[in-house]
Amino acid sequence: MATYTAITSGQIDQDSPINQPLMSALAYNVEAYMETASSAPIGAYAWQIEDGTGGTDPIYDHSVDGTVAQIETPVFDAGWEYALVGEGISINDAGNLELAAYRTAASSYSGFVGLAAYTNGAERFSFFAHLVFPMWNQATHFVNVMSAQDTGNAGTASSSVGSFYYSGGTTISKAKLDTSGIAANIDAGKVYLLKRAEYGGR
Repeated sequence: MATYTAITSGQIDQDSPINQPLMSALAYNVEAYMETASSAPIGAYAWQIEDGTGGTDPIYDHSVDGTVAQIETPVFDAGWEYALVGEGISINDAGNLELAAYRTAASSYSGFVGLAAYTNGAERFSFFAHLVFPMWNQATHFVNVMSAQDTGNAGTASSSVGSFYYSGGTTISKAKLDTSGIAANIDAGKVYLLKRAEYGGR
């Protein structure tokens, strides 16, 4: 893998020489960027963590946030698509863990898509839920979901495609995880929000 080397302003001003370190950086930086080297900037086309404050923290961490009734994402930015990644999530009462989308034109959440089902409160689940082009203004928005139980039967996974609909057309400007059980809460795990430039950033 190529090594990424930052080029400073002092190396490219009008009086700076074209030397071996500068040419090496020019030669290898594009390769390092495409290979997603650890020191290189993250390309907009690649999934990157978005915590709403410019950092890479999870949007929910039970060890920090405690037991909660729901988890809401930051507001989405135009030009990006989003995914939610759950690690070791559990709910503590009868019901399902579900994903809802905020339909901007309707100013409300709607269209629940199931991610995991409660059995006895001891299970933990992981999932990847990809919201496909949520910031496009259209009537039907799709979400691809992959999920698996982490405890008891970790080898079994499932995948599904769901959709959120609004007849007049809308963007999906945020999402939330919720439970269908009246008394159920989310009581373990972490949730990350990922984003990448939609349609190659164009």
